[in-house]
Amino acid sequence: MDNRQFKSFLSAYRESIQKGEKAIGADGLPIKRETDWIYFDREILEKLLKMADPRTGGIKMYLGVYTKENLDILPKDREDREKYIGMLSLALAPANRTEEGIVDVQDEGTYKNGGTLCPPFCQPPPTEI
Repeated sequence: MDNRQFKSFLSAYRESIQKGEKAIGADGLPIKRETDWIYFDREILEKLLKMADPRTGGIKMYLGVYTKENLDILPKDREDREKYIGMLSLALAPANRTEEGIVDVQDEGTYKNGGTLCPPFCQPPPTEI
């Protein structure tokens, strides 16, 4: 995900869900059920951790929303990509704790997303809490 795509992803969240408004789904209507969980595989997490400092580094998680305009940040082979429109998700970035605070590692393409969301892909179905 490049910086332009990352900013679009964050902006969609900040302009809807963060303000308490329902995001808009692929059908143009407010979504009825928001994200329960997001799964990222170990390979992505380890790749990001390797980019961060071994002692002060970690992974920063940004909240965002998929829209028709930023849906191209999902992997091209993702099945039923349009079902993600309007859904809350995460973008991950390697980051280091510094004297200035927790700072993203600033390399092009360091922001990763594309985790599997529930809904729409809930296998197994979500647990009632």
